[in-house]
Amino acid sequence: MGTQQAGSWAVRLGSGIIVAMLVATVLATPAHASLGGSAEATGMRGQAPEVRLEVSASGAISAVQPILDRLTRDPILRGRQEIAAQVHTPEPPSGAESRTQPERRIPGLVTVEEISARTERVQDGDLSALARTGQVDVGLLGLDVLRVGGVHAQVSTHPTEEPTASAGRPSVQFFGRQVPLPVDEPVDIDQYLSTADALEALETAVPGLTTLVQTLGGVFEAGGGVQVRMGRTEQADAATGSATAVGFYAAVHLELDARICIPNLSGECLAEVTIRTDAAVLDLVLAETSVERPEMLPVIERIDWTLVVPLTAAVALVLFGLGLGLGRWRRRQQPDVASSADPGGQPESPAQRVGRR
Repeated sequence: MGTQQAGSWAVRLGSGIIVAMLVATVLATPAHASLGGSAEATGMRGQAPEVRLEVSASGAISAVQPILDRLTRDPILRGRQEIAAQVHTPEPPSGAESRTQPERRIPGLVTVEEISARTERVQDGDLSALARTGQVDVGLLGLDVLRVGGVHAQVSTHPTEEPTASAGRPSVQFFGRQVPLPVDEPVDIDQYLSTADALEALETAVPGLTTLVQTLGGVFEAGGGVQVRMGRTEQADAATGSATAVGFYAAVHLELDARICIPNLSGECLAEVTIRTDAAVLDLVLAETSVERPEMLPVIERIDWTLVVPLTAAVALVLFGLGLGLGRWRRRQQPDVASSADPGGQPESPAQRVGRR
């Protein structure tokens, strides 16, 4: 009985220790944000379509037409797409992706100072995305359109908590005027171009045009405008655990019209040339971030078996040895009743033992 009791006691103790070890392992290394979900951060994304001038002429300009065609045959803005500092979802159970790039440019349109993006997965915490840029300058045909201070946006989500989204309020100047930029409310603003502004833009777009017109004794009439829609966004959905934030976005549109009159001796237009464009010239997004909620890792996958298995084996060996030792100790403490007891359960007297011999 002593050996059985000791073995039973050892089994119960061992089971309790192993269960405690498993619970302690789970509590010590919970991997809440280690399964699924997504995160993405992009420092800069810009698209500029090709823009050309539309030239039409009337009257006696046969001698001038080839020159005009040669001056305006190339686009005034060449199409280009630029993506800088883009990172994606880190691998589970934890980790980070980051990228930093120096100044990036779309020639003739945008200059963006240092750009960075980072995504991070914390084993016992958030899945997050962060992007930021330095100062941003947007120019168009010699015109200073936008100047934007540092831009940043950050989002995070969690398997059991609500997501968050934040887009800092950058300093924004449009043609030198300060413009407030509320969150989730796009701002539409435009600037009328005077004759001087329009002529400067045309000369930048078509070098030599002004000299040609002046040589022919022509007269310019010009005008136009620059329209910009810009803003920043913060959106978080507690039901789905998703969040997005954009530090700054802008869509720039250019309208430019010029009429060139080449007069005769009486002052009337001997020939007339119209040059115009009406086009979207830039779509710019800075500090763009997004996340989607990860799932909790199943409990069985949260156990560090590389730690539990050897410890369990060690505990089992110790308990086995302890059980054997306890059994031997109990047997030594009990009297040898099996060899000395009669059928009624009373020990034999010395006389009975002598008579039996």
